[in-house]
Amino acid sequence: MLREITPTYQSVNDLESEVEEAEFFQAFRKLMRNLNVLQSYSDFNWGDLSLDEQEFENYKGKYLDLYEKVKREAKKELVYILDDIDFELELIHKDRINRVYILKLLKDFKEEKVPSKSAAQKKAIMDLLGGDIMLRSKRELIEQFIEENLPFITNADDIDDEFKQFWQDQKV
Repeated sequence: MLREITPTYQSVNDLESEVEEAEFFQAFRKLMRNLNVLQSYSDFNWGDLSLDEQEFENYKGKYLDLYEKVKREAKKELVYILDDIDFELELIHKDRINRVYILKLLKDFKEEKVPSKSAAQKKAIMDLLGGDIMLRSKRELIEQFIEENLPFITNADDIDDEFKQFWQDQKV
C-alpha cells in the first residue's frame, strides 16, 4: 500500500497535496504497526520482507521530515488539514521492555510518597505491560504482585528479591 502511494522513498518529495501526504502518513503508520508486531518474534528476518531495513529507514526519514513540515505549517495557518493526523511517533521509538526495567519502575513506584503520583505510576506500569506484546501475558501476575506483595515490602531495595521469590512461587 505504501509503494502504491510512493513507489520509492524519494517520491515522498513529489506528493503534491495534503490529501496525498495524509495517505502516505496512514500507509506508513500501518507499516510501522505491522513491523513492530513482526519484530517481536524471535525468528524475525528482514530478508523475509519485500522491504529491506535501509528502505524502511529511508521512508522513516521522509515520514519524520513531513512531520516537521506539518508542525511548521500548522503554526503558520489557522486551519491545516494534516494538523489533525496522529503521527504516532511512539511507533518509531520502540523500546524493549524487560523484567529489569519493570522492577526499576516498581521500585520507583514503591518509593513515591505522593499518592496521586503513585497512582499515576501504577497506571503507567499497567499501560506499559498491556502495550508490550511480550509482557501482556505476564501482566496479570505482575499486577497480582503489585496488589498482594508490594504493600508489605518496607524497603524498595528488596523488591527484586521479593519479585524473584513471587515469580518462583507462581511457577511452582
